[in-house]
Amino acid sequence: MWFFKPAWMSENYEKAVNAVRNETDQSKLLNIAKKATSGHIRAEAVYLLSDQSVLAEIAKNDRHFNVRYAAVSRLTDQTALFYIAENETNIEVLLKAVERLTDLKLQEFIKKVLQSKHCANGSHHYIGDVCTICKMKKENCRFHEWKIIAKDIKVKSGSRYLSGRKVKCKKCGKVEDQPYNISV
Repeated sequence: MWFFKPAWMSENYEKAVNAVRNETDQSKLLNIAKKATSGHIRAEAVYLLSDQSVLAEIAKNDRHFNVRYAAVSRLTDQTALFYIAENETNIEVLLKAVERLTDLKLQEFIKKVLQSKHCANGSHHYIGDVCTICKMKKENCRFHEWKIIAKDIKVKSGSRYLSGRKVKCKKCGKVEDQPYNISV
C-alpha cells in the first residue's frame, strides 16, 4: 500500500513552497504553519493566514524567528504587538513589532525602553551605518568625545591592573576601559 504525503511535505523546496502558496483554505494553512518541519515552509503558510488570534499565538510561541517574524508582519492586534515588543528576544522580530504599532506614543515608549536596554550599553543594532533603534550613525571617530559611564574599575594595562574607568564616546558609541592617567 502506497501512502502519499501532501505536496507541502515534499523534500523538494520549490514544490513545497508552491503547494503552500497555492493553498487558500485557512484551516489547511494553519495545519501547515503548525506541522511543517521546515521553518521556511511554516513561514510561507503564516504569511497567508488571516486569523489574528492564530497569528498572535504563532508570533509569541513559535521556535523559529523567521516564522515569528512572518506572523508579526501580518499581525494588526495592537495588544499582541505590544506584548511581543516587550518580550521578544530576536531583535528583527522585536523591531518589526515596534514598527507595526500604530499608537505612536506606545512606539516611542518601546523605542526608549530598547535604547535603555541595548543602546545605552553600546549594543547598537546597525543596518548599514545607522542603528535601527536609536538612529545613531556609526562613525569612525577621529576624535572621541568620552563620557564616563563607570568609575573605580580595574583596567588591564599591559601585564598589570590599574585603577580606571569605563568611558563611552558620545559620537560613535565606542566603549573602552581607561586607566585614570588618561584625561577625558
